[in-house]
Amino acid sequence: GATFAALIVLSVMNLPIAIVGLLISVEPLIDMGRTALNVSGAMTSGILTSKVTGEFENEVYKQPDIVEA
Repeated sequence: GATFAALIVLSVMNLPIAIVGLLISVEPLIDMGRTALNVSGAMTSGILTSKVTGEFENEVYKQPDIVEA
């Protein structure tokens, strides 16, 4: 979606469309960063919500080898 939007914006602004080639090559890295930020935010909000509601289990949180399904 962002690549096609960039094509339209660049053409409307009379800028070289060759910049889109650079955008296409860098977009996967940017997408990985966005995904990592989204996951981090979701984890942080879950932890903060569980602390506010009193459901946070500190002993479970500190044990890295426990995986619950």
